[in-house]
Amino acid sequence: MTDGLSLALLAIVGDVLRGLAVDMLLEFRQRHRAGARGGDPSPAILRRTVERTRDRLVELHRGELRDVSPGEWEAAVHAARESLTAARLDLAAAFDAQLDPDRLARTVHRASPGRPSGYALSAPGHAAYDRIIALTCEQLIGYFRSLPEFEEVLQTHTFWRVSDVARQLDELLRRQDRARPDEDGRFAARYAEVVREQVGGFEMFGANRTRRPRPHTFDKYVTLAVARRSRGEPDEDEDTLTGVGIDVANALVDNPRVIIRAGAGAGKTTLLQWLAAKVADRALWTSGGYVPFFVPLRQFAAGPAELPAPEQLPLLIARLIGGEMPAGWASRRLGSGRALVLVDGVDELPAHRREEARRWLGDLVRAYPNARYVVTSRPPAIDDDWLGEDGFVPFDLLSLSAQGIQDYLGRWHEAAAEEFLDDPAEAEWLRTCRAELGTLIAARPELRRLAANPLLAGLICALFQDRHMHLPRDRKALYDAALELLVLRWDERKGMRLDDLPPLNLEEQVVVLQRLAYSLVKNQDIVLDRAEAVRRIGHAMHGLRPHHADPDRVLQRTLERTGMLREVYDGQIQFVHRTFRDFLAAKEAVEGGDLGLLLSNAHLDQWHDVVIMAVAHARPHERERILRDLLAGNAAARERPQLHDRLRLLAAACLEQAAVTHTDEIREEVRLAARRLIPPASLDDAELLARAGRFVLELLPGPAGLSEEQAACVVRTAAMIGGEGAREIIEGFTAVKEAEVIEELLRAWRLSGDPEGYARTVLADVDFGDRRLEIQRWSRVQYLRYLTRLSTVACRGDTMLDPLAAIPNLRHLELLQNLVVRDLTPLRNARRLRVLHLASCPLIRDLGPLRDTGVTDLRMYLMSAPLETLAGASVSRLEIRDRSLVADLSPIPDDLPLTDLVLNNRPPDRSLRGAERWPSLTHVEFHGTPDRSELRSLAALPHLTAVTLHTPDSVDGLHHLLQLPSLEKIVVHDLPSPDRTAMQAVLDAAPQPTIIIDGLPLR
Repeated sequence: MTDGLSLALLAIVGDVLRGLAVDMLLEFRQRHRAGARGGDPSPAILRRTVERTRDRLVELHRGELRDVSPGEWEAAVHAARESLTAARLDLAAAFDAQLDPDRLARTVHRASPGRPSGYALSAPGHAAYDRIIALTCEQLIGYFRSLPEFEEVLQTHTFWRVSDVARQLDELLRRQDRARPDEDGRFAARYAEVVREQVGGFEMFGANRTRRPRPHTFDKYVTLAVARRSRGEPDEDEDTLTGVGIDVANALVDNPRVIIRAGAGAGKTTLLQWLAAKVADRALWTSGGYVPFFVPLRQFAAGPAELPAPEQLPLLIARLIGGEMPAGWASRRLGSGRALVLVDGVDELPAHRREEARRWLGDLVRAYPNARYVVTSRPPAIDDDWLGEDGFVPFDLLSLSAQGIQDYLGRWHEAAAEEFLDDPAEAEWLRTCRAELGTLIAARPELRRLAANPLLAGLICALFQDRHMHLPRDRKALYDAALELLVLRWDERKGMRLDDLPPLNLEEQVVVLQRLAYSLVKNQDIVLDRAEAVRRIGHAMHGLRPHHADPDRVLQRTLERTGMLREVYDGQIQFVHRTFRDFLAAKEAVEGGDLGLLLSNAHLDQWHDVVIMAVAHARPHERERILRDLLAGNAAARERPQLHDRLRLLAAACLEQAAVTHTDEIREEVRLAARRLIPPASLDDAELLARAGRFVLELLPGPAGLSEEQAACVVRTAAMIGGEGAREIIEGFTAVKEAEVIEELLRAWRLSGDPEGYARTVLADVDFGDRRLEIQRWSRVQYLRYLTRLSTVACRGDTMLDPLAAIPNLRHLELLQNLVVRDLTPLRNARRLRVLHLASCPLIRDLGPLRDTGVTDLRMYLMSAPLETLAGASVSRLEIRDRSLVADLSPIPDDLPLTDLVLNNRPPDRSLRGAERWPSLTHVEFHGTPDRSELRSLAALPHLTAVTLHTPDSVDGLHHLLQLPSLEKIVVHDLPSPDRTAMQAVLDAAPQPTIIIDGLPLR
């Protein structure tokens, strides 16, 4: 080592980096992954980071700091080490610095402003001190970006950062909780800890072979996507296309009230638990954050219990600490807007209670409009307009895409491997299973359709492993195999034996379970308290050989030694998943000869899956009876013709499960009935029709003569059936320009096993018009270059810029929350690009490449790039929020040909001083009321004709604004009602400009 550079000193800096990294990682685990094992999961990454830091320090001392003497270099290293330690860097500090090494270095300097002076450093020594800190911060940020856990915590952080709630919440906290901030804050942290413990993990079905299912930490969770659901009528959001899928966190940023619909096993409850866990994590490490109120409606399915009042919401998940809750705490949280209400399972309420739930939610929203709400349900338990009058936006929880399935397979096998950390042979076997299963699913469309459901994907993984890489081919066979696995071959938990209980064989255990399941379905139950479960099991044991066995012990044995039942909440029993309950209930209905009851309830959505699986269980002549009865209709259908059509669709869906029927005629009758119902009347009908199988493809029409909704329903049906025949039908709709149809074409892209081929042959000539395509997955972004008529793209998350710049007709690009793009140079190839929106892209440090583009409309939020690098660009409209503009507008280059300036800094971090540097300005938009110096700057603009203000705090300030000689129009948003009367007096004094307040002209 040269220049007297000491190995020991380098080791010290390396140790600082190592210590900070490990401390921050452990803090991450404590806050974001409760229950995870200790230690560093990425020793190779950490080792490379430390080695790279040492190499960079060597280069630094040999290069630009070669004139620093060895003694002073050593002093600078020690000073930097102490400053880094004193700064107590953590994840919150990293995110507050926007993951920008320079900002993080400034945090270190602020924490120890006098540190270098204690070492009597010269100017070169000070420079060395600064560069060592800067380099170490750069390596720290790089290390965290490389961690596998990083994406999880980033998504949570971005949800809150993008919506800008942190500032609002802190203000609300100071105003509303001043009387009791300590007491409320302490309980919020206590409550968040309990929530995280209760819902901080999820069950990845079957990943744990040797015990019943156990919670896995959310680092194994595959992020599910949602798409906005069309209500069948145009609205202001029709210009945004979400059919490719967006993360639910991003959907919540723009929509504070959301309804998410999805079928059985799609992951609705897991999704809400993930949200609750993420919100609880955030509440633990930031002041003034949200708290989650998780409301599982299945708890209210039985009996007359009233839905919870506001102060009861925390007790649903944290009952044991209810005595610690300050009086009125939940109401204050809801009132201030610092609460996320997560209502799970409207469909799990009996039909007669759903209207009660709708009224309860509506009352809650009207009482506490500032809180955020997410509601889940199976379709069609609620329609698209359910709670629409209260501002709820409907979304569909999308099934796993082809790439999402492969991601899930990887996560599942990773979770399974945790059971065999000391068994290399088993680990290798799991790797082989993962590879073989991925290939098999990619090659078999019918298997890919099943695996698109997360529950079934986990089931397929478990069975593929258990059956030595052989799988059943249909849904019933899959469930039968799962039943055998879960009931008979699920190993006993260690240390818990019930040898005094007479053993139950597979048939006996299944009989007990199916009788219990059928009682639940008939009584519209999801959960049972333990006493009632014991009573029903006692009744279910009638006729079994071990009739003398204690039903309570049988229940306990079933809970401990099978994977079918679980005990949730406090003494409440339910099936591991509703899908298995319906499958077993259907078996009991068939074996008990109760087909009449099936028919009489078949019009009810909660019976649909039971009826379909009953056809799978039935013998040929029983199948024929069920199908004929469905075609004929039941008593309810005779009173309401639309229900009769629904039953005919249900018969078509049942046909896929009827491998053998008593006669051939019944199949043809069902097909004829289905033909009369095509095109489907709704998207729910389309999904039910798609379950009928491939014969439906022959019946689907082309686009001629169809309405927009009918065309969308045909595309949905074909996409869900899948295969080459489906693509041929879908291709016929590419010339349709309506938004609802284009959304369905995009959803079909998710389901395609060949996303590149689909983009090249189906989407290539779709006319997107000016609609904005929201997209965030690299598996789709890389193929956007084939979409020749796509002009507007919003890309969230980490993706490279080159494929976006390669879109032939790109005119409007939004790059949001991107932590990989450093260079805007690729945009020089986007010759038609005119509008560019950059938000939270901290690695972009140079805006200079925009000089060589046609961008005229630039929008920037939470960026790190120095604004002076924008000099020479052709930007005429600039919309910006930047910390450098607190004092004045001088950081913005004065050679920009600006005609429109939108300044989104909020007072007091906002100043219009310096606006006169752009005499071409015709419109200025800002928040608050301008002071006198700002008015002088505006008055110096000779062509200023329009001003837009948000939340002005003074009518007097508006009076001065009216004196600007060239002003023709003032638009005011969010003016307090008492000020409107005062505004009229201002108008009488200055009658020239037009005044528009919240969309309504005053004259």
